Amino acid sequence: MKKAILIGGTEHRGREYYNLLNSKFHFVAAVDSNAKLLNEIFDNRKIKTSEYLDDILFNVDFDIAIICLPHITHKEVTIPLIKAGKTIIKEKPLATSTAELLEYKEAMRKYKNYKLLTIVQRQFSSIFKQAYDHLPLLGKIYNFKYEYNLNAQTQITGWRAEYEKSKGGVLIDMGYHVLDVILSFFGQYKSIYCLKSYCDERMEKNSLEDSIFLLIEHSSGICGSINITRQHSQKNEIFEIIGSQGTMIITPSYFKLFI
Repeated sequence: MKKAILIGGTEHRGREYYNLLNSKFHFVAAVDSNAKLLNEIFDNRKIKTSEYLDDILFNVDFDIAIICLPHITHKEVTIPLIKAGKTIIKEKPLATSTAELLEYKEAMRKYKNYKLLTIVQRQFSSIFKQAYDHLPLLGKIYNFKYEYNLNAQTQITGWRAEYEKSKGGVLIDMGYHVLDVILSFFGQYKSIYCLKSYCDERMEKNSLEDSIFLLIEHSSGICGSINITRQHSQKNEIFEIIGSQGTMIITPSYFKLFI
């Protein structure tokens, strides 16, 4: 069994991955700047905990690092892990900018370590995989609509409310998964147009959109729209695809064909 460490052990997503993968990996350490909470969470798990990655990197034998941190802090742990030859599994995003991505590529080339992965779950879920396999039944696909809403509280708090930590609003957060699905289903975009809006002046001042609307055109002739918002009355996610022979509705729980 591969030995793994969890970086961002006090984050909700980090604890979720620990619980999901605990039977697949042998977790040997957890890292988080909140040492007190980290120790409380992993007190009975018999794994080493630390505030500092270096403490784990140089004193613990492991194969895989799972990163679940605020976006802006990814680079400071990713580069040392690349240098150390570890397999790195990152909660989105892969990078917050083109410059950051180029740093990763240079480090991977220099240290000959290309084991850098980003988690994009939806295209690998059984529902989305089955839906993709049934796309030919729709005939010539020419249009799609993807709506993704959360019922978050009006005031966004924590690191997502700070541009220097999140480096963006709903597009880099919720939209990351949606764009990955569109790419996997229809291929590279030809052009994208977007409109952003904000729930309050605080978020607008920080350039952190609460809602975004995208119009996308593909070279194949497929056109579609993506509408994402955080402050909705209810959480929902619906992906609709229209073809010459029928329509498909996809959600995280099911997909339906109308032929």
